[in-house]
Amino acid sequence: MPPGGATLSHSYSYSGSNSIDAVAWYASNSDLGDGQGSRTHDVGTKDHNELYLFDMSGNVWEWCWDINGSYPSEDQNNPHGAITGNNRILRGGAITRQILPAL
Repeated sequence: MPPGGATLSHSYSYSGSNSIDAVAWYASNSDLGDGQGSRTHDVGTKDHNELYLFDMSGNVWEWCWDINGSYPSEDQNNPHGAITGNNRILRGGAITRQILPAL
């Protein structure tokens, strides 16, 4: 658990910082110029967020169990998306994509 039991966000644009380069590998910074192109990187080579979690804004997609579909409009606790369907959800960022700040 983080120091002091922190659970609230500091309202950063990205998970852990307002600077994407500080916390995420993504399309514009994952190529190290060695001819291998964009690629994944070891977890923890960028800064962590306030919960001491690494790579929450980039590096690789997370393939979730949630089914693609609309969420209910009312407040949800751990929503799971649609009940039926064939397509699962990808969350997070990836080295093959540009990452936009949260709105």
